[in-house]
This record gives sequence, C-alpha cells and structure tokens, in this order.
Amino acid sequence: MKKIISILLCFAMIFSLGMMSVTAADATVTVDGATSGWTWDETSKTLTLNNFSTDDGYINIVGSDVTINLIGTNTLKSFFHGINSSASITFTGSGNLTVNSEQCSIWTEGNNANVTFNGTGTITLKSDYREAMFVDGNITFNSGTVDATGATGYPAVVAYGVTKEDALNNISI
Repeated sequence: MKKIISILLCFAMIFSLGMMSVTAADATVTVDGATSGWTWDETSKTLTLNNFSTDDGYINIVGSDVTINLIGTNTLKSFFHGINSSASITFTGSGNLTVNSEQCSIWTEGNNANVTFNGTGTITLKSDYREAMFVDGNITFNSGTVDATGATGYPAVVAYGVTKEDALNNISI
C-alpha cells in the first residue's frame, strides 16, 4: 500500500512540473510547459516573456486585463490554444513571438476581451485546425508586425460578432 501511495505521489509531482500559476489580486496566469523564460509582475499585471520557449505548453489568463511584454525570441507550440484569456491582452516590447497551435494561437473569450498590439517586434500566429486568432472584442494594431495564418478554409483572424465577409484571411500587418 505504501508503495502504491509513493508511486502516485511521484506521478503527481512529475505531472505538476513545468506548470506554474501566479495570481495577482484579480488575475491568474498559468504558464505550462516551461519553468524559465518568463516572469510575472503582480503589481503591473505584466507577464514578461524573455527568450521563452516550449514545444508543448500554453498560457492561460483568467480575471483581469494583462500585458505580455516580449523580450528576445519567444516560441510557443501548443496542442490546444496557445494563449487563452478571459480578459484583454496588450502586447508590448521589442521582442518577437511565434505561436504555432493546433487550435487558435490566441483565443480570448469574455466581456470585451480585446487584443492590442503595442510592441515593435513581430508576432507570428499559425493554427493547424482553426483561425490563428479569435477575439471576443476588438483588435487594435498600433505598432509592430503581426503575421497570422489560419488553417485551410479558416480566416486568419476573427473578432466576435464579425460577419464572415469581414473576417480577415491570411494577413500580415
């Protein structure tokens, strides 16, 4: 019996490695698949990706609006949504980010969960089976470069409530 409990505890510890959740007063950010290359500033609600890399992970944001500051070259490969949020996301910084996902590279869902691009780097989004970015709110391109490619038959970018004719296909902005 003790051996079984020990084995179960070992499995629980192994499966918990590589996933870390951090919480601000009203925001929880989970970064799965990498234990380094990222930091969380609770006061400013800023997730900084600094040469972050994972071949099988995701970023999940729950609660309030969050800034993702990009430094260096960052890559995220996901078997689901790469970045999933119930709140607005603002991208800043001079770094680059590449997100390749099975589903949406960026998915926001919630009360006007907007996405704003304020950085000077390049963000590359690619989905194997859906649109590259699905936003339940507004998308604002202020600076930087966004290159989004949806799966065959899907638009690159969809904003909630946008008609099919207004969806953006394979874009580079």
